[in-house]
Amino acid sequence: MSLLFVAASRRRIISSNSRALPLFLREYTASSSESESNKTKEATSSSFLREMYKAVLPEPPRASAIRGASEKADNIQTSDRTDIAPIADSNSDKKTIYDHPFFQRLRSKGKDVADAMKERWEMSDSPLVHRIQDASDSFFQESEAAQALREIRSRDVGFDMVEFLQRVKSDVPVVIKAYLQGKEDVIKEYCSPEMIERLTGIIKAQKEAGLVPDPTLLDTSEVELVDLKMLDDSPIIVAQFTCQQINCTRDTHGNVVEGGPEEVHRVYYYWALQQEEAGYIGQDGKHHPPRWQLREMLIRGMHHLL
Repeated sequence: MSLLFVAASRRRIISSNSRALPLFLREYTASSSESESNKTKEATSSSFLREMYKAVLPEPPRASAIRGASEKADNIQTSDRTDIAPIADSNSDKKTIYDHPFFQRLRSKGKDVADAMKERWEMSDSPLVHRIQDASDSFFQESEAAQALREIRSRDVGFDMVEFLQRVKSDVPVVIKAYLQGKEDVIKEYCSPEMIERLTGIIKAQKEAGLVPDPTLLDTSEVELVDLKMLDDSPIIVAQFTCQQINCTRDTHGNVVEGGPEEVHRVYYYWALQQEEAGYIGQDGKHHPPRWQLREMLIRGMHHLL
């Protein structure tokens, strides 16, 4: 509507001023106005069709953030040699002016003076020096979030946080449904050893009690970044999202023991995702960046919708 309004306004202005123009300019203005109107209508129609196309068609599938772009290959053999092959330096025999004994003595004397000043500064008992040192340390100290992000990108140079969170959203229904349905094989693919032990323990307890939770997920919100942490020298991404779920638990005979089939809850989740240390060779034969593991899953609250 805004494009049509602008186009109409421009036509009114042109028509009101066209009487003061020469004849050839009036004809040019009229033809330009007509062609511009046609272009505006075409642009509006194409924009409307694009919006309908996006609204009707489902969102294209994204690669998993946890499992990576390809499955790990099983038949890859890596070398166990760790020795470094020496490489001759072609510039090692070249001499410069700084190799002269005079410059060597000057460099040595300057280093001694600098070391002495540094030692006096560090061993000083002056309160002013201590305050300056504390302020300098706090100013130049890297935050934990910055350290974690730097470590992530040192392991995965092409890491993009926005794309990563979008991929996590595609992993959410897979992991939560697997947990509710008791699919331990899927849990082992996505989770860390600590999380596997915890979730499989809960699944086992539910089976022994004869409880069958409803695995229906109606909707998943966008995944939002909460924090970046370092844990055991590994970067951790903490994210949050919500799911609309059916709150209904049945027994092995299908009888409802908690909630109901029409009871919808919005559940608020925290996920902590830990990056693996090294990349891997996929089944496609290509080298892929380190994968991620679900290290922690926490339900931080829920409320009744229907």
